[in-house]
Amino acid sequence: MRMKIDPITTGDVPIIEQLAYEYNRELDAQETRQEAVNRWITAVAEATAAGRHCFWLARVEEQITGFISFRLSANPFTQETSGFIEDLYIAPPFRRRGYAEGLARAAFAELSRQGASSIQLDVLVNNEQGLAFWRKLGLTLHHYVLEMPVSR
Repeated sequence: MRMKIDPITTGDVPIIEQLAYEYNRELDAQETRQEAVNRWITAVAEATAAGRHCFWLARVEEQITGFISFRLSANPFTQETSGFIEDLYIAPPFRRRGYAEGLARAAFAELSRQGASSIQLDVLVNNEQGLAFWRKLGLTLHHYVLEMPVSR
């Protein structure tokens, strides 16, 4: 089935909040809270409406099957502009049909059109399927990001 890709509209926000909640529960079921997901989607929708961000939905036969969120990012040191993929999600019933690759490649093309010289993203350390997916599309390890909690 053919996938259609469209930017989000304000009318899409409730379904995106549900998809984003499911996405985050897959990544971390214990820590995911609906109110935090709603804040995130509201912020991204506002940034998209202001032209600072892209948030696209994938639809198959008018059913929303997933989304991709991305933006341009300038490196103040090198002055190079990179595209940054923030999130990519395909609902479980629609996986392994090429929709994630289609969304990713559409975002790559848009970021290139906007002047990006490279594409960057983060993958959670326990997301081996995600890492394999992005490597299949040509992304390689550039640097590590380390994290630790601080006491207050």
